[in-house]
Amino acid sequence: SATANSHEKHVGGAADCIKCHTKTTATGTSILAGSPEHVDGTIDARFSKVSSFTNFSGAYNKTGKTCSATYCHAGSTPQWGANGTLNCASCHKADSTLPGKHNKHYESATVAGSYTATPGNNGTAGQYQFQCSSCHGLSISNHASGPVSASAAGEIFFGYSAAGKRGTYTYGATVTLDGSLNWTNGTCANTYCHSNGAGAAGNNTTFTWAAPTLGCADCHGDATTAGKLLNTGKHQAHVNNAAYLGTNFGCADCHAKTVTSSTAIADKTRHVNKFMDYSGVRAGRNKTCSNIYCHSNGKGNYINPTGWSAASTPLACNGCHLNTSSSHPKHVTTSGITCDKCHNATAASNTALVAVNVTHVNGNAQDVSIAAAYDGNGVTGNYTPGTQTCSSVTCHSNGKGGYQDVAWGATLNCGSCHPFGSLSAGHAKHIDVTQTSIFYTYTANRSGGDEGAGTAKYRFGCSTCHPTNEAIYHTNGTIDLTLKPESGIAGSLRNKNVNITTVGKDVAGSGVKTSGATVTCDNVYCHTNAYATSTNWSNVTPAWTGSFANADRCANCHGNSPSVGIAGSAAHAAHVVGIHSDDIFTGTSGKLTAGTGGTGGNTTAVGHGSSVQATTINCNICHNATVTYARNDRNPSCSITGCHAAPTNLAQINNRANHVNGKVDVSFQNVQIVSKAQLRKTSFDSYTAAGGYWTRNGGATPHYKDGGLAYDTAKAALNTSTMWNAGACSNIACHMGKTVNWNDTTVSCQSCHSKL
Repeated sequence: SATANSHEKHVGGAADCIKCHTKTTATGTSILAGSPEHVDGTIDARFSKVSSFTNFSGAYNKTGKTCSATYCHAGSTPQWGANGTLNCASCHKADSTLPGKHNKHYESATVAGSYTATPGNNGTAGQYQFQCSSCHGLSISNHASGPVSASAAGEIFFGYSAAGKRGTYTYGATVTLDGSLNWTNGTCANTYCHSNGAGAAGNNTTFTWAAPTLGCADCHGDATTAGKLLNTGKHQAHVNNAAYLGTNFGCADCHAKTVTSSTAIADKTRHVNKFMDYSGVRAGRNKTCSNIYCHSNGKGNYINPTGWSAASTPLACNGCHLNTSSSHPKHVTTSGITCDKCHNATAASNTALVAVNVTHVNGNAQDVSIAAAYDGNGVTGNYTPGTQTCSSVTCHSNGKGGYQDVAWGATLNCGSCHPFGSLSAGHAKHIDVTQTSIFYTYTANRSGGDEGAGTAKYRFGCSTCHPTNEAIYHTNGTIDLTLKPESGIAGSLRNKNVNITTVGKDVAGSGVKTSGATVTCDNVYCHTNAYATSTNWSNVTPAWTGSFANADRCANCHGNSPSVGIAGSAAHAAHVVGIHSDDIFTGTSGKLTAGTGGTGGNTTAVGHGSSVQATTINCNICHNATVTYARNDRNPSCSITGCHAAPTNLAQINNRANHVNGKVDVSFQNVQIVSKAQLRKTSFDSYTAAGGYWTRNGGATPHYKDGGLAYDTAKAALNTSTMWNAGACSNIACHMGKTVNWNDTTVSCQSCHSKL
C-alpha cells in the first residue's frame, strides 16, 4: 500500500515507486518482466539514481529497516515506519549553524519546522528567521527532487517576492558540505529582500552567498556616498541637507520602530516585511507629512508639504516660519532684523541655516542665540527661556551703553529702551521726560498745555530728528540723525526743512554739524521765525549739550520787535508796537513822543506808553492761543519801560501745541483795541455815522488831542472767526473795516482811510 508505514511521506504518485523499487517496477504501475524481487518473500528496496549529478545509490537494511547513503536523506539513516516525524535537521542542518550566509537569514537556534511554512520572516525583534520556503519554495515536489548541479544540492525557488522582484539565482562552485550535500556560493539577483524597499534594486547587486555581511547602504544607500545615495522619495532632502536643514535626519527619526540608528536595526520583524514602517516624532502618515513637528513653525502651527514621492521645490525658511507670531513682525518686518541675529546658532541669514547645526528641528522652539554684533556684554546667556526675556542686547539699548531687559511679546514704545528720564542733553528741551513716548514714526508736535504751570513740556516725535526707516537705521549701533524731509508722513515737521537735501553728520546739505561732542542743526524749520520764505530759515540751534546764550528765547528765532534783526514779514514791523505809535500828530505842532513813560491816567502826551490809552500790539494780540505776553520786553528800544514787561513770565508759551507745529496759528486776543491815533472830529464823525468801528473817550465831551485822556476804543473786541480768513483781516477796527492781506507789499493811507 502507498500509505503503509512511511509510504505516505514518500509517495505522491505512482512514479515515486520507481525511486525505491527500481528493480521491481519501471513505471510504478506495472512489474518489470522477470523481476526476481517481486513476490519473493522479502521486502526489496533498490534505489534509483536521482540524477546524473549524484552517485548516491543508497542501501536498505532489511533487519533494521533503515536507509543509508541516499540522496534523499543526505547520508542519514532514518528508520522506515518509525514512530514520529523527521524534522528538517534530521537530514541536514536547519538552524543558525547552516553553512554560508544561512545564519544571516536564519539566526535562530530553533530548528526550522517545515519547508512548507509560509515564506517570510518568522523571527523576533533580535533575530531574523526567514522560513526555508522563502528561498526554496513551498512545493513538495521541489523538495529532495535531486541536486541542481554537480556542485549544488539545494535548488532555489524564491517564495518571498514582490511585484517585479521575483528573484533569480546563479549557482556557483561547491565550497562546503552539509553532511553529504554540496553547497555553493551562488548569487541572488532581483530579489525583494535585497531591494531598496521601494521597488528598485538595491545599491549592491554583486554580493554572493560568501560575501561579507551587507550593511544598510548596500540595499538602501546612505546619505553621502557617491553611487550609493539614499535617493528614494525625498530622502536626500532630509538625510543629506545640512546646509539647508541645518542638520541631517537619521533613519531612526522616521523609522523609529525599525531602527535605533542609521546603522542598527531595532526590530527585525519590521525589516524586509513588505511594508514601509515609518514612525517616530518626525514621521508622517499615508506617505505625507501633514501636521508633524518637522514642518511646523515650532510652536504648533503646521504646513502640509507635498507627498513623499511628488515633485516639488525645496521649502524656504518662510515655508514653515511665517514670522507672524508674537513679536516677530516687529523685529523682522518692521525693524528688518534677520533671523541670524537672534537665532545665530541656527540661522545664517533669512534664507539659509548654519550648516551642521544641532538647534534646528530639535524640538526646542526657544533656541535663541544672540549674534556677537548684538551682544552688549560680550557673554552668552543674553536670553532667559523661562521668562522669554532678552538682556544686554544692543537692540534694546539706549544707544549709549545702557540696556533694558525686554520680555518677548511685550508692547514697547521708544521709552521702553530709551527711558525718557535718562535721556541726555537737549532731549529734556524737546520731549517731556516725565511722559510716555510718542509713536516712533510721528514727527509732529504733540505738546500741550501752558508751560507756565511747570508741567507742560514740548513733546516732539522722536522722528523729528531721527530716521523713520527702522529696517536701515534702528538698532544699527549708531545714533542716526536726519533732518531731511520724508514723503508719506502727514504733519511732519521735517517736511518743512526744504533746504535739507541729504542725511549724515557734517555732510553738505544735511543740516547736522558736529564739533567734537557738540552737535547743532542748521536750516531747520524748528529754529526759524517760521516765515514762509524758506531761504530765511538760516538760524543755527544752540549746541545740543548747551542752551541759548542770551535770556530772550523768542528773539533767538524770531527776533525782537520792533528792531527785529532777523528777516521776516514786513507786516510784522508795521504792526508793532501800537497803531501809528511813532507817527501821531499832537494836534497843534509836531508829533507825540514815540514811547516811554505814562501809565494809567497819566496825562503825559506820548504815542505809546500807557496800555490804557494805546494797546501794545505784539505776538500775544494775534497769536494769543500760543503766547499771552508781549514778546518785546527785552528789546533795547523798550528796555526802560515797565508797562508791558513780564519779568515773571519771560518768553512763556501759552500752549506748546501751537508753537513749532508746522502752521501759522492766528488767534486774536479777546480785547478791544485802544489807540491814541485819533482822527479829527469831522473825519471821525464821518466814519462813525453808519455805526463805525471806534468810540472816542469822553462821551459827550470827547477828548481829541487834549492830553493824556485823548484816545479811542474799538467798539468790538477782536474775534478770529469774524475778522480773519486765509491771511487777510477784515471787519476789524484796526483797518477801519477794510480787508487787508497780510502779505500785501504796498499799503497806503487810503488802504484803510478811504474817506479822508
